[in-house]
Amino acid sequence: MRLPLGPVFSIELITAARRTRYFVLRSLYAAVLLLAFWIVYESSARFSGPIVDMGSIANLTAEYFKSFSFLQILVILLIGPAMVAGTIASERERRTIEYLFAADLGNAEIVLNKLAARLMQILVLLLTGLPILSIAMLLGGIAPEALFVVYTITGSTVVMVGALGIAISVWSRRVREAVTKVYLVLLALLLVPWVIYMVVMAWAFSTPTGPSGVLLSLNTQFLIADPFYTLSNTLSDASGTNPAGAWDLTLQLVRNQMILSGVLIAAAVFGVRRVHLKQMGKGSVKRRRRWHLQLWRPAIGDRPMLWKELFAESAAVRLGLLGSIVTCLLVACVLVVAGMLVYSATTSPSGFGRDIPQGLLVGLAVAVSCGMLLMIVARSAGCITSEKERDTWDSLMTTPLTGGEIIAAKVFGNIWAVKGWFGLLVVVWVLATMLREGFLFGAIGTMFVLMMLAFYASSLGVVFSLYAKSSLRAMGAALGVIIFFGGAYLFCCIPVFLAGAGHGGGEQMSMAGLIPFLLAMPGAICMDGNPPSEVMAAFVIGLIGYSIAGLVLYGLAVDRLENGAGRPLSGTAGYPSPLHRPIDVQPLSNPLPPGEGGEN
Repeated sequence: MRLPLGPVFSIELITAARRTRYFVLRSLYAAVLLLAFWIVYESSARFSGPIVDMGSIANLTAEYFKSFSFLQILVILLIGPAMVAGTIASERERRTIEYLFAADLGNAEIVLNKLAARLMQILVLLLTGLPILSIAMLLGGIAPEALFVVYTITGSTVVMVGALGIAISVWSRRVREAVTKVYLVLLALLLVPWVIYMVVMAWAFSTPTGPSGVLLSLNTQFLIADPFYTLSNTLSDASGTNPAGAWDLTLQLVRNQMILSGVLIAAAVFGVRRVHLKQMGKGSVKRRRRWHLQLWRPAIGDRPMLWKELFAESAAVRLGLLGSIVTCLLVACVLVVAGMLVYSATTSPSGFGRDIPQGLLVGLAVAVSCGMLLMIVARSAGCITSEKERDTWDSLMTTPLTGGEIIAAKVFGNIWAVKGWFGLLVVVWVLATMLREGFLFGAIGTMFVLMMLAFYASSLGVVFSLYAKSSLRAMGAALGVIIFFGGAYLFCCIPVFLAGAGHGGGEQMSMAGLIPFLLAMPGAICMDGNPPSEVMAAFVIGLIGYSIAGLVLYGLAVDRLENGAGRPLSGTAGYPSPLHRPIDVQPLSNPLPPGEGGEN
């Protein structure tokens, strides 16, 4: 009988151990945990007084343990899909999956070996935080029951994320599509139960009969499977006088997540070979059906590359049936929340009751806008590498298209790909305008800011796609850059401000790079009037900075394509290679007569 962990597991571990990015991830994770400890210490010293006695030290370590627990889950949800979702899809992109099928390996061996290797990599990443946590445990304040509860929830969540990633990877043609699907499904699993809970509570409050018990019970099980919900409801009980109740809720989370993981792993094992054979035979037999309605499809005209990126079917990210269902659920959640806010504002008797729902609508629009920017970055990060993986990049390089035409088409094609979400954003803006007519100017200003940030995000992804060797590397690097410079950098500034070194408007000026702040500022101006001068200065500096960054990245992409991407020698008049220049045939000035070397 064969062991479930065999040669595929060994080779996956060996190759992963040689990759530099995993060392970088572990170093960054350790740095974030140390910085979080510093932030908790500075905030406790500033707001709770000097930390001198054993009680204050125990409270400090207890607060840090809570931050550590939530950061650990957040890292799993952010890093886990990128590490697992490309397992099978990357083999399919590199056309090496046939070698696995031709070897003496069964479906279960392939799937379980790859899944176990990726889960091992995630666990090694999480083990980086144990020495830092051990330092905090020496100071007291962390109950052993709470430690066991946290790591039980963490381990179960790792398995669930891995099972979801491997299952979606089996049904995906490309790594970019697999990673996008996993993040969308995780977002739906975290968001949809809360929206349903809000609707159910509003229904129970407005009707005497209340909601159905079956619906409430089913949604409660999905809420329990949310690690953030379970952590927030078990940490205090596990550290206090009710560890039994904490373990009861934790075991319910493990049960729900393991049921979901078992179904996903079984589906991956069953479909890994069948799905590949079906996908390989589908393209050559019949044309892929187009379920969407093309309302406007102009002729190719003088800009064929732009037409390809905007209207060609292959330029779209194919999320499949699962991606379409999840996208519809997320859109429905946004519309439901927006409708509930408008209803609460219109039924409120006072004007103050309208300000809060409108502010929440502005925040909802900012959340949708940030999601659009992340989708633009994810798509643009694979727009060049996907051409190379499909063996179409060399053909594109030999066309008479200039580098500017190719990059412009890629940049604006990535922005055009999220046009459906822009329509959802317009609906939210219209609802906010219904509550206050003056918000129309805020919506126009927000639209301008969003377009500027979209240009920056698309140019950023294209640059990484030009330099990276694979779509997964480009996507991870581009998303990391835009998240850090778009707001995560404030995590590093918090200790400085807490220590008192950020006085004199430093806190306000530090928001210049915060993307949610830039998106919310036009609406806030329409709602609250003139903001402080430091806040307005940060807004203007942020707009100028991101505009310059977008133009610099765009120029860098064009220069990279013309001079460093393996393109033939550039020519003039739009023809990049001498092979594509028109031949100017000049007649002979003194043709030879017949019989002397001329025509007979």
